[in-house]
Amino acid sequence: MWSYVNREGDFVRKIAFVNSGILPVPPVKGGAVENLIYNIIKENENWHKCDIVSYSLSDENLADITPYKKKYTEYKFITIPNWIRFISYLFYRIALLLNVKQVHSYRYIGHRLYYLKKVADDLAKREDIDIVILENHMTTYLTMRLHENYKKYHNRYVYHAHNEIGSFYHMKDLFDASVGFLTVSQYIANTLERKGAKQSNVHVVHNSVDAEKFQNVMTVTEKEVWLNKFGLEKKDRIVLFVGRLIPEKGIKEAINGFIKSELKNVKMMIVGNVFFDQDVNNSYENDVTELIKKSSGKIFATGYVPYEDMPKLYQLADVTLLPSLWNEPAFLTGIESKASGTPVITTDAGGIPEYIDDECGYVLKRDEKLVENISNALREIFTDDEKRMQMGTKGIEKSKGKNRQSYYISFMKALENSILEK
Repeated sequence: MWSYVNREGDFVRKIAFVNSGILPVPPVKGGAVENLIYNIIKENENWHKCDIVSYSLSDENLADITPYKKKYTEYKFITIPNWIRFISYLFYRIALLLNVKQVHSYRYIGHRLYYLKKVADDLAKREDIDIVILENHMTTYLTMRLHENYKKYHNRYVYHAHNEIGSFYHMKDLFDASVGFLTVSQYIANTLERKGAKQSNVHVVHNSVDAEKFQNVMTVTEKEVWLNKFGLEKKDRIVLFVGRLIPEKGIKEAINGFIKSELKNVKMMIVGNVFFDQDVNNSYENDVTELIKKSSGKIFATGYVPYEDMPKLYQLADVTLLPSLWNEPAFLTGIESKASGTPVITTDAGGIPEYIDDECGYVLKRDEKLVENISNALREIFTDDEKRMQMGTKGIEKSKGKNRQSYYISFMKALENSILEK
């Protein structure tokens, strides 16, 4: 049995989180996975059910945030040397020339491999880590392959799936030997089982956010400050899109649906770029940029916005438009919007219906009528204030009790269930 520490100081396990090696923890560059890890780290300060080792990239911006060092967390930051950065950039340029699909994934391939090698080296030397959690990408299994760490951590490594598995990268044997699997939705749990994971080893932990943070209503003065920040007036109403500017997120459909709605005094705010705050761009993003330019100021992009500022933007918006075209695993932006009391217009993709229903938003089908249905939903929500407010209220109600603390407790319970009697 897993013996948690209690507040009186009983025995505690040490857990290592291994993220994919692109973004840092704390999440100064954003990232849904990185935010969830950091929420666990912060909540662990209150409950101390484990000691934590957090592996991630180093970042110069860490010095600019509120003190992040924690009593029960050891941060292991990996610094990427310049020669590795050059190799990553070279791979990216070649991928661009070859017109490779999902070209952004090649921008940091060298970073990831170097990072995973360094993590594997550290895991091989340590004798104090009880459980290793591999976060969200099959390449993290390299940390088990190298130095034959899979023997050392037999029945002690868990895969935390935030997305569907596209390729095993020759790690299927290590995947099969995982002591357990944590997933962000039943949808993802089903995909893992189809990949060979035993149903009894798969545990769903639905994503959550710090709901209280998103429910802090802005004062009149604060709202004026944020309106001025984006050159908006009090009469302006806002449709908010949050996410990477890639086809899977449905940004073109969102823009075209907004334009088709022909709403007066309504503007569309786009938050995010192709890969968070990184220097990656592609032809699709350029197409989106051209659509924005042709909107005569009705649509504007903010670029990357620090995560700590996002609650303000959800509060500023009248509705969040997130028409995902791919099978969205968990829909963190939708959870944030719902917790803020801002209705969501989205699709029936993947795990989204597990988080959003027709009481707090619009769940549209992904078919040839999507753009038209987006425009109809926008017209309805901006002409029926009562319905919009009811949806917002329902969103807040459904978010109650689903906060950082509840996520932490659910996560630790699922982790315990993964390793019981193994």
